[in-house]
Amino acid sequence: MKIPYKVSNHPTQTNLEKFENKKQNTEENKMAYNAQNAKELETILPKDSVLNGVIINIDDGVTKDYVSEEAQKVWKGDLMSPAINITVEVSHGENKVQTKQMFTYVERDGVTAYPPKSNLGKYHKKYNKLPEVQDVIKVITDDGGFAKIKLD
Repeated sequence: MKIPYKVSNHPTQTNLEKFENKKQNTEENKMAYNAQNAKELETILPKDSVLNGVIINIDDGVTKDYVSEEAQKVWKGDLMSPAINITVEVSHGENKVQTKQMFTYVERDGVTAYPPKSNLGKYHKKYNKLPEVQDVIKVITDDGGFAKIKLD
């Protein structure tokens, strides 16, 4: 008779049961790309507008963490340079939309440094501070209604 091993997070679950659950979850969460049943995204934000947004999250990592594999192939800067990815929530009527924007910086002796013409430098110039969660900022939309942080 085999005695099942116990998994530390689930004292009553065997390793085999854990594997089967993981396998089932993976099969249920497969991507659903379907070229025959697709449509172009439409935004619910007004086109060519300036709106208020609130920073709801700031992730700290390296550029590579926030740039798609396609963009990495043509990226001109250092993919391992420090970066933050800012998530902004924009409300319009009863709808809420989230948009993300990456800002690179340089870390020198524990100090966050940035060139004045970088996105972080432009943010500091416009808002007189560096980004923090709960900051209320301006967001601009393009002619498609897609948003980005207003930096000028």
